[in-house]
Amino acid sequence: MKNVNGIILIVCCFKYKEIRKKFKLKKNNYSGWEVIYLFADETILENYTYKNNILIINCEDSYLFLIKKLILGMKYLNEIFIIKEGVLRCGDDLIFKEDMLIKFLNSEKSDYIGKNFKKKSINSNDINLNTVIHNKWMINYYKKNKKDSIEINKQINKYNSELSIEHLNKTVNITKVIALGHIYYLSNKSIDIIIKDFNKINYNILTFENNCYPYILEDVGIGYILFKNDINLTLKQDIWINPHYQKFDPPGDYLCFHTNKGNN
Repeated sequence: MKNVNGIILIVCCFKYKEIRKKFKLKKNNYSGWEVIYLFADETILENYTYKNNILIINCEDSYLFLIKKLILGMKYLNEIFIIKEGVLRCGDDLIFKEDMLIKFLNSEKSDYIGKNFKKKSINSNDINLNTVIHNKWMINYYKKNKKDSIEINKQINKYNSELSIEHLNKTVNITKVIALGHIYYLSNKSIDIIIKDFNKINYNILTFENNCYPYILEDVGIGYILFKNDINLTLKQDIWINPHYQKFDPPGDYLCFHTNKGNN
């Protein structure tokens, strides 16, 4: 097993593999942090394969099952590496400022770091995890990507034959306070909590809990697990910026630029 300070985990999918190549980082290691590209493929025979900084796990490769892919990926990374600090979870549509990336990697970190709509750090004790919101983000994604709708319903039916994508319209009401999914940091402590919590539900992202489906949106699900385990969110407002949405992003030295304007 290789010793590393941490993992820069680029979450990818085969659907966008070619068009997202232009965002690939120039190096495979920064300040002792290994760059890993995470994909999923249900057809592989093993739990995962790893070669040349590409980790492919046996899992559904779809937007709905993104949290499962992420958590399984982090689980298997701990079988490949001895990780000193944690994981910087990144989308595959980011343009990094390498000097700011290195500065962040070398900084002191808390257990859960990211950027939210509230623009403030969040104490888990101030969050009510029993409040539900009607959230059609996932439904609207598959309406927009109609070619994927048939396949996603097949994947859903493997877990629950009575469900379809149209039923997944309720999540925990924490969308404004969680670290948004473009990029966020998780310590080893947080990752251990997340893996143990997901083991309890047998990696079933369609688990109905607190009168909703808390795991159908990756960043919401991660925040939900961490908040209920008393992990606070530390705000890092300059961790990313949307160049096309300046109202949300004040001037500053940003770690990376988010290029995607909305649901694919």
